[in-house]
Amino acid sequence: MRAGIAGTEVFEVPDQPVTKQMMGNLTLRIISAAVLAPIVLLAVWTGGLIFSALVILVAVLGFWEWTEMSGPQKPEWTRFAMAGAIAAGLLSVHFCQWDLAAIFLLTPIAGALIVGTMLEPQKWAGMGMVYVVLPAAGLMLVRSDPATGLAAVIFIMLVVWATDIVAYFGGRAIGGPKLWPRVSPKKTWSGGLCGLAAAFAVGLAMSIYLSGDARVGDIAVAGVLSVFSQAGDFLESAVKRRFGAKDSGTLIPGHGGVLDRVDGLFGAAAVAPLLAITGVGSILPVLKIF
Repeated sequence: MRAGIAGTEVFEVPDQPVTKQMMGNLTLRIISAAVLAPIVLLAVWTGGLIFSALVILVAVLGFWEWTEMSGPQKPEWTRFAMAGAIAAGLLSVHFCQWDLAAIFLLTPIAGALIVGTMLEPQKWAGMGMVYVVLPAAGLMLVRSDPATGLAAVIFIMLVVWATDIVAYFGGRAIGGPKLWPRVSPKKTWSGGLCGLAAAFAVGLAMSIYLSGDARVGDIAVAGVLSVFSQAGDFLESAVKRRFGAKDSGTLIPGHGGVLDRVDGLFGAAAVAPLLAITGVGSILPVLKIF
């Protein structure tokens, strides 16, 4: 039992139920990660249509969660139609059919945003499509490079994981001013900077491992990915707070929804193809889309 004071009265707060709940949640998180991690890593390693299929599945599930948070779409068929358009459009990206990708993706996005000027749920549906399509297409394009695609996707994932983990523990250890307390009250500047430092370390290590040299461009790319990873985390938190949702969904036991797990990855993946097109660094492939 933990003693506390409310006004002039002493009360006791039981610690045990909270501890059991926390341990149970941690157990669920570990089990879920143990099941999902091998599937994800196998798909990343295999590449090709298997990897694209996993990315498309995540995008569709993420869109569904987004529309659940922002208000179920009526009529219901519009959600199914937009989810189908996401799947068809991203499949077109996989096969480099850019005209079909534009038809399947840009048309419903534009339509939803136009209708959204009168019906707010449709506006949010259109933004949800943009939110899931950009990073999904980015991951697929980066992984499609036969020479460096595998290393590039692993690099992105390592940067996101390092940023997330080190930011969490660094923020708890150091504390200090909050980054954006209205949206995410627990995140601090110290945590964000610790996460950025961890990303720099990943960029340095990957650069030396892959090329034998410490290339400034690779370290800079890791830093940009880290910043956008943290921005992706804040964006999803802002959307959840906007609609009063604790988690984006309940699909993954102990973790919440799909978007709760990939928010940072989505942020980094959305900017990765732009960095790849510019040719900055040596880890990301130099993309030539057209």
